[in-house]
Amino acid sequence: MIAILSTSTDFISVATAEPYTTTIAISGTDLDELLFNPVDVVLGPLTGTVVSGDDTAVNLSFTLDSSLLTDREASYPITISAAGEVVVTSGDIMVFNPFVGEYVAQQSQQFLNSIEHPHKRNKQTIGLNVHQTLGSDVDHDALYAQRLEDSNTVWVREHVSYEEVMGSDSAAWLKRYDQTFLQYRDNGQRVVVMLAYGTGDDVYQEPDSWKQFVRMMVKRYRNYVDVWEIWNEPDSDTYLSPHSNWRSYRHILKTGSEMVRQYDPDAIVLNGAIADITNTEFITQLYKHGKRYFDDLNVHLYYCLQSDALSPDIEQLQKVIAKYRKDEQIWVTEFGCSTGSAGVTNKEVKHYTKQVTKELLSFNNVGPILLYTMRDRTYLTDDPYEAYFGLMDENLSPKPVWRWYKLLQKN
Repeated sequence: MIAILSTSTDFISVATAEPYTTTIAISGTDLDELLFNPVDVVLGPLTGTVVSGDDTAVNLSFTLDSSLLTDREASYPITISAAGEVVVTSGDIMVFNPFVGEYVAQQSQQFLNSIEHPHKRNKQTIGLNVHQTLGSDVDHDALYAQRLEDSNTVWVREHVSYEEVMGSDSAAWLKRYDQTFLQYRDNGQRVVVMLAYGTGDDVYQEPDSWKQFVRMMVKRYRNYVDVWEIWNEPDSDTYLSPHSNWRSYRHILKTGSEMVRQYDPDAIVLNGAIADITNTEFITQLYKHGKRYFDDLNVHLYYCLQSDALSPDIEQLQKVIAKYRKDEQIWVTEFGCSTGSAGVTNKEVKHYTKQVTKELLSFNNVGPILLYTMRDRTYLTDDPYEAYFGLMDENLSPKPVWRWYKLLQKN
């Protein structure tokens, strides 16, 4: 008896507005009958064909035509019929089509304004660098999502990578991002997205298709994102080419900001985070020549071994920005401490995080703070400093700082 026991996917993501083909494999029993008899194959409004296989597995080819999919999200079974009679059906497959549906403003600024205790450490003021799309893997996806859901996290940060989205495996990466953003939406989480970098020999140089990339991502995810960051640490010699050059960054910021404000006008636009808040020359250039291209100031704070210097540096930063924009909100989209630094223990990381987040939130205009990062990254780098910022280890076993973070009240 013909039966479909499983499908190769339970989620289909429409990658482009133009029609293209995709393959779904079905597994089951007596499926070879589908190879030798005329059958009709449908997945909701989409039609397919049987292309190859044997008695236990068959490949089906579908044309994904976004114009036929009138719902942004819908679930359908694969239905196979012969002579008008249904032969076999599969379980439901969700089809996500970002090219339909109305713009839904996330009311991000209103949410920020409604926080009752902006100086209290809670989940509305302290969030998490999650980066689930790039930072997880098939062996950890389910646990990654479960840990995040159990933590009652409100603010999540996700890096959308130009290199992956615009590369040869674009459709697969878009599918992963689609699933991640839908997960955040279903969890009721507020989303900060960092758009960066380029590709090729110098990934930290503005790519030729930067405008196309930002427009594509903003249009695709505007109903799921609150805050868009344009690049990362442009004042650093590491993350921008030519190095820490305001002129190089200005075009990246201007282009990105214009795309966000055109297609997601309710969103908050942040500059690429300042890596060194004592770099007053770069910050001054940012405000003098680019303040119309971002809404709030975005910084990264890594003071684990010199925390006594943090408050004086913040106070000096306040004096610089006060010259250009009164009552500026300062977002801290990365704040962390690595046990890869000599002599830093997990206990000390927890103590530092507790004490310094309290100190930061005592400033009238600092927050939200997003802790860096959810999981150790030993699988990505052999640099101990970079690898051990996780609130959990590589296998998602909690460290003391994760247990402290998880117990923070939601509001």
